[in-house]
Amino acid sequence: MATWRRRALDVFPDLRHDLNSPDYTIYRLFIDALPALREAHRVGDDRQLSRIYGFAAWCSKQRSTLLWNAAGVSFYEYLFDEPWMWEAVCPWLSADIRVKHMELWEARLPPKDVDRVKKLLARNPPRHA
Repeated sequence: MATWRRRALDVFPDLRHDLNSPDYTIYRLFIDALPALREAHRVGDDRQLSRIYGFAAWCSKQRSTLLWNAAGVSFYEYLFDEPWMWEAVCPWLSADIRVKHMELWEARLPPKDVDRVKKLLARNPPRHA
């Protein structure tokens, strides 16, 4: 079993059935994690937020192109799709995550939204170094 699957089983026990399927990809996992992330932000579930953001950060730091690319294009790229949670997202993003994914946000968002996100990021220091 791939390391990312073993790690994901600990983080996402509710996806155990899917994670045990060879057809279930890391890309699909991140797509499935986004609604859980939104709900965790909605209800203020810091434990769930820590697990989801922690897994994404771990993938982003791996040497495997598969893992860091999936984290970028299937998770981080979509973090600012919901304006209501922009401010809540910012503290969960480490400095390196902010730098690595700014181009994705700039490509996806209108310039006025990018400016707002940059201001929010500047006002909300990273939770982690």
